Amino acid sequence: MDKIRVGIIGCGYWGPNLIRNISSCPSTEAVAVYDACPARLEAIGRTYNHMQLSGSLEQLLEQPIQAVAIATPVSTHFSLAER
Repeated sequence: MDKIRVGIIGCGYWGPNLIRNISSCPSTEAVAVYDACPARLEAIGRTYNHMQLSGSLEQLLEQPIQAVAIATPVSTHFSLAER
């Protein structure tokens, strides 16, 4: 069975925890991440060098992903999920 490829939106407080948990599940893999802060993206890239770092939400959504985990402030979840 192929793993479900997951993209992560946001890599602040919860993002690294989601990446770790998604990566440890045998049926999923975290493959791409987007964050508006370049420094946070760079930090994730140093820790998880297999992930595609996306400089925009559009770039993340163009990746071959099958699911998205939103790790941003709650007030932003609806507008991100609509995309």
